[in-house]
Amino acid sequence: GSAKHDAHYPLTRGAIVCCATCRFFFVSPRLHSEALLSKLQQWASQDVVDRERLRIAFDAQTIALYRGYLARISSSSAPGQLLDVGCSTGALLSAARDAGWQTYGVEIGHASADYARDVLGLSVTEGSLYSFNPPPASFDAIVFLEVIEHLEDPVGALKRIVSWLKPGGALLISTPNYDSLYRRCFGTDWWVVNCEDEHIQFFTAASLRRILEEAQLSITWQQIRGIDWAGMWSTWRTWRERREQKEHLASRVPPTPLPAADVDGYHDARSRKEAIKAMLATLGLLRFSRALLAKFDLLCSIPQSPTYAWGEQIIMIAVKK
Repeated sequence: GSAKHDAHYPLTRGAIVCCATCRFFFVSPRLHSEALLSKLQQWASQDVVDRERLRIAFDAQTIALYRGYLARISSSSAPGQLLDVGCSTGALLSAARDAGWQTYGVEIGHASADYARDVLGLSVTEGSLYSFNPPPASFDAIVFLEVIEHLEDPVGALKRIVSWLKPGGALLISTPNYDSLYRRCFGTDWWVVNCEDEHIQFFTAASLRRILEEAQLSITWQQIRGIDWAGMWSTWRTWRERREQKEHLASRVPPTPLPAADVDGYHDARSRKEAIKAMLATLGLLRFSRALLAKFDLLCSIPQSPTYAWGEQIIMIAVKK
């Protein structure tokens, strides 16, 4: 709520700034609400039009991840009524339905909502969390994955969502981790924090815990997972090439032009990951590699570990008091 902040990283239009009071990071100044909404609609269309994105959403590994989250929610709240806020094409909702939950979704994207309803037969309301008006204390569990970083008023949005939870109900929330190793090493060369037309709020594990606790939730589980090693390697190589180019310029030797940068960091990162997965599968090492990375993710979630908070995604489960 403070208006005092310090610049942290310059961006194309605005900057990532840090609150002088609570050390929370956010984009300021930022685009108008209409522009932010337009970008959300663009991604919602991509959820359906981009066949690879759709395949990954319903990949066996993705569904297994969702089932693991749902199993943890079930330890706090037996399968009852579950709402997914920002449900996209309905992958998690379909896994929840299979697990015995009575599922509902709200999705701002036209194309994504249509897919979830028409193809999967899910109960999904098209609109924002502000136009969705269920009675208070309607749901046993609410899912809120990769949404809060897009919102102009994350505190108000979270309070609204928590009012829909029954006492003892569970909230599953995830968001990019601003404390990640990628951001610490390469700053805004990590595309996740350099997309000011969509990601405008940046949480650490500490700030996410604080906002949940202030919303009268009790955190029961936390995980910090996922490091894009290939992306970090690619970024380091780009940095090295830039340095060599500067040295060429300083010595007046004509530099070798760098390849054009891929401004769409998401697709660049996805292509790298899929290529590595295909290579590991060919070598018969995919399952072993996944198990190894899962162990490393565990270390990133332990506060006493030297690798604590290196991962790029925070996931928490919190129960309404």
